[in-house]
Amino acid sequence: AAFLTARSMRHKYAVGRRAASANKLWCNKNERRQYDDFANLYSIIKMIDKLEKAYVNSTVASAAYDASCAELIAKYKTLRTVTEDSVPNVQHFMAIYMMRCTSARHRLQVGVPATVEHRVERSGKRTSAVSVAECVHHYIGAMDTLKLNMVLLFRQ
Repeated sequence: AAFLTARSMRHKYAVGRRAASANKLWCNKNERRQYDDFANLYSIIKMIDKLEKAYVNSTVASAAYDASCAELIAKYKTLRTVTEDSVPNVQHFMAIYMMRCTSARHRLQVGVPATVEHRVERSGKRTSAVSVAECVHHYIGAMDTLKLNMVLLFRQ
């Protein structure tokens, strides 16, 4: 009787193992790709949330935060183009998978690292906003010069 019990237990284990390996989340390659995209989206959101908390706690330097956050946001935007049909709203995705990542939600809505959003200047480096304003200033000056020269040519 003990042999039958051990044998039946081994049988249940083997059947259970086969049943567990037979249960897949996907039925074809497209569904598998979709679940892979979901996993990537989930991990990017979690990484951005952890990175935000590390930056706020001064655990990571501003330069490292800026580079890492910009890279993760770029990856997120790339992934969003792929998952637009299946995940039209990231907040809904976060609610379905019970992700309480308010820092990541805000960062993804803004679309730029906090150092850019709050214009944190690094020592010795100019911000891009200053460079753009200066470029526009020179462009308008060049255009005005060209217009004045053209008017002078017509008057002569």
